[in-house]
Amino acid sequence: MLNEFHDVDVTAHYVTRPYLTRHGDGEIMNGVGGRSSISSSIEQDRTNHYNNNQGMFRYGLLDIGKLNERIADDCRGVNVELEVTHCDEMDRVGDFRKAFKTVNTYDSPLIK
Repeated sequence: MLNEFHDVDVTAHYVTRPYLTRHGDGEIMNGVGGRSSISSSIEQDRTNHYNNNQGMFRYGLLDIGKLNERIADDCRGVNVELEVTHCDEMDRVGDFRKAFKTVNTYDSPLIK
């Protein structure tokens, strides 16, 4: 779609937590298991826990370098602003700011 815009200044906003999550079986990059393995500050979310349909809720370390590579591949030729939510749960703001030009941080989800 971005190829259709030639003389337009586009900014993509990429939203992420400072860690990964996944329900059930399957691969999770840098998986560590429970939330306390990531940070003691990560709060229990009433929707993100074991249930019969989705299985265990797991956490993983977000690889900032790989994230930067994926965003660069997806967003060639446009400005990118990284929106990092849940920063009160894991202090990695400095690491994100080293890897990205513009990082906006939030101490809660953008949408509650």
